[in-house]
Amino acid sequence: TALLSTVPVAAGENEYTSWGFRELFETGAVDIVNPDAMVLGGITEYRRVAALAAAYEIPIAPHGLQEIHIHLLAAFPMPLILEYYNSNVAGLNDVMFHEKLELTDQGTVKLPSGPGLGLTINWDALAEYKVE
Repeated sequence: TALLSTVPVAAGENEYTSWGFRELFETGAVDIVNPDAMVLGGITEYRRVAALAAAYEIPIAPHGLQEIHIHLLAAFPMPLILEYYNSNVAGLNDVMFHEKLELTDQGTVKLPSGPGLGLTINWDALAEYKVE
């Protein structure tokens, strides 16, 4: 467990519920938590996990879909880092939205300023992935 290691232990990208995260926190199994709003089923369950993480003073480094997680990371205490994928890695994620996250020279990312999550789905780019 994280309690027995000098190396920080991160986990959670494949945990599906706040109950599972609660068990990780209560047992001292993690030093860093990696919730993924897509795996958790959305923003509401992610918020529950983030609230639990804050209560246990566990920093958050969300997994995947950076365009969504940047907002969630900015909204809660104990943020650690945002996984950032550039276009060489992201593939579908790079064309999914019209807006692109802006990476600064300091290695930070600016929050999109549009309404809601500040994202507009690029339906034309996604058309080739449609399954009938």
